[in-house]
Amino acid sequence: MSISYLTNSTGNVDYVNSQNGFTEDDSSVRSAADLNFENFLTLLVTELEQQDPLNPMDNKEMTAQLAQFSSLEQNIQQNEYLEKLAGQSDYSQQNLALSYIGKEALIPGDAVVNDPGSTVASLNYVIPSAVTNANIEVMNESGEVVRNIEGSIALGRNTVTWDGTDDNGDAVGSGYYSFKVSGVDPSGEDVSIEEFSYGYVYSMEGTGDDVIFTSGDGREFTMDDVLLVREPVQYVTSDSADSSADDGSGESSEEEA
Repeated sequence: MSISYLTNSTGNVDYVNSQNGFTEDDSSVRSAADLNFENFLTLLVTELEQQDPLNPMDNKEMTAQLAQFSSLEQNIQQNEYLEKLAGQSDYSQQNLALSYIGKEALIPGDAVVNDPGSTVASLNYVIPSAVTNANIEVMNESGEVVRNIEGSIALGRNTVTWDGTDDNGDAVGSGYYSFKVSGVDPSGEDVSIEEFSYGYVYSMEGTGDDVIFTSGDGREFTMDDVLLVREPVQYVTSDSADSSADDGSGESSEEEA
């Protein structure tokens, strides 16, 4: 008599090792593994009882099958542990996402508020590759350029303050403005530079694999889009203080996202 391995645990072991997961529910896999191991032990005991003392069974196959069961058990435990870690990570992500509600996040966008009574406007942008210059144009609500500023050219995030004056040094009206950053690389080719501005985090919605936020001005973004999070700026100028859900810029406590 020889012991037959009556399960497909070899396939399960190979799959778990290569994919680090199961196609079935973990409880089903564990139940099947436990049952098959019990069957294996029953057959093993039966064979040991029935073997010819003068011609004992070869224990190589038994050893190999025991090793397969041991490997399967270890991989099931590993998968259960990883699932627990993933659940904890998801919970932490949800808590972090909820903490953004009611804060201001630095997200893709070109809006900026000029509110001299409460804060200094900051123009934020991200340079993806080497440039020789970065020119910033500040425009009013009519799209007219009121100020040109030479920006910093460091790779990554850059912040330039705007004092609320035009190219002649005269103060412009408080309210909403936009800005555009352009640059060229050492070979003279244009480089796409993305602008970032603050937005009040109004709501969030889970979409399965991700969380989608909506800012007070209607922008949708994910956690990967966020550069900084800060407490909302309280504007004092009447033209720009009508809603705390508007974009803002200025000195405030900030934290890296």
